[in-house]
Amino acid sequence: MTAHHPRLAVSSVCSFAWSLDEDLRYWDSEGIDHVSIAYVTMQAAGLSASVGRVRDAGLRVSSLIGVGPYRLDRPDQWPGVLDDLLPLIDAAAAVDAGCLVLTPGGAGSLSWEEAASRFTDVYGPVADAARERGVAFALENTGWLRFENGFTTTLRDTVDLAETVGAGLCVEINNCWMERDLAGVFARAADRFLVFQLSDYVEGTGRTPARAVPGDGMIPLRRIVTEVLDAGYHGPFEVEILGPAIEAEGVTAAVGRALTWCSSLLDELDPQVPPK
Repeated sequence: MTAHHPRLAVSSVCSFAWSLDEDLRYWDSEGIDHVSIAYVTMQAAGLSASVGRVRDAGLRVSSLIGVGPYRLDRPDQWPGVLDDLLPLIDAAAAVDAGCLVLTPGGAGSLSWEEAASRFTDVYGPVADAARERGVAFALENTGWLRFENGFTTTLRDTVDLAETVGAGLCVEINNCWMERDLAGVFARAADRFLVFQLSDYVEGTGRTPARAVPGDGMIPLRRIVTEVLDAGYHGPFEVEILGPAIEAEGVTAAVGRALTWCSSLLDELDPQVPPK
């Protein structure tokens, strides 16, 4: 077993088709004890039982990944979203997750400004519940091909929304690596960053999700990680890779290479003991 950098976690999104049992066996066999877990994976195994199994495994949970897409122009959907989020908040508290990751929802027929106003309305009750339980929310920037997941398709816009509602952020680098003044956005908002997800992009990719093992593509990860560290980011880095290339190589092989590459990078750029 290879020791990985203490700030590096593996997301269960990498093995999205697997059951929680399969994830737990894999993580144990590879000595992986720092993970991010998708809610749907826990839900499929029974939320209460999943919480117990994660706790018994002694895992550090960098984040739980929240509910699926919903429309901000469909208030009839909101009660279901809230019903899903409340037990998830309890689960996040029970496993001592670093944060609960959410996408802001699709705007549908609304303008960006209208969607932001509606999101503030939807977010309020669950934010109150989370504060009572000591759970932090992180809003994730979504890609422009996934409007159903979120209307904030740039990191800058996601920062604006997070500042408005008082949330943290999950930075998905595959969705923002070519944005203007990325280092400036890091400097402005690194104190709100709760999770930083690592993956790569191969030139010519025309679908999503189709992420590559870090180091296999063209995202300048060394420069970007240096910039976010220089901006004062102290949280975890999560390997989150999925898509045809990962499936073709096999999850275990692809994740293994990703961990080796990312650990080597973090060992060089951040030779520290565990994150704050």
